[in-house]
Amino acid sequence: MHAEGAFTAGLAHARTYAAQHGHLATHIPWSVKWQRSYYRARGHVRRHGPLNASDGFPDTHVLTGEWLYLQCTDYSSLHPEQRRLLADIGLTAQAAGVDEDDLRQIAAEALGEVYFRDNGQRAHGLEVELTDLLDLEFEL
Repeated sequence: MHAEGAFTAGLAHARTYAAQHGHLATHIPWSVKWQRSYYRARGHVRRHGPLNASDGFPDTHVLTGEWLYLQCTDYSSLHPEQRRLLADIGLTAQAAGVDEDDLRQIAAEALGEVYFRDNGQRAHGLEVELTDLLDLEFEL
């Protein structure tokens, strides 16, 4: 009966949330369309292997290739978590053709978000800038 009770409690919580918010989707700072496109691209990578950004994604469906191209052209303005998801499927900043200044800005934003602001938990409004950077290596 424990499983039944947990299910009933979870269902009641879901109904309350849906009544308050009008949906059951969790808050993600980018569109559902972006998520669908990402999952389509991830599925392609799982079925066909690594992406080939330098040749314009020739082995992908037209819509997937176009979406991937747009991610490359807009890479520096993507949310850090979007960039992480893209890196998981092989579309890194380097593969996207991001220049050194943009790479420095991306690293500063990621460092600020993850380390200093703790994903929105502290140091709201803190800006991080990397200047005169010779070498930066870190693992999370």
